[in-house]
Amino acid sequence: MERLKTIRKARGMTQCDLSKQSGVSRAVIARIESGATPTPPVKTLGKLAVALDVRIDDIIDYSEHQYHNTESR
Repeated sequence: MERLKTIRKARGMTQCDLSKQSGVSRAVIARIESGATPTPPVKTLGKLAVALDVRIDDIIDYSEHQYHNTESR
């Protein structure tokens, strides 16, 4: 999730800083940022968003992930 990494770095935070502020482990943050966890739980994204003072939507790139509506038309 490139947006998460971009926002974190723009705020001058390390993964460890974000981990401490969000309560999400550094290892989980690393997996999310690297794409190893392509669809992290909304609860986790919520914790990260609060710590970064952004909306969950600011973190998610819907074109990259499976969060969009996939129903047939």
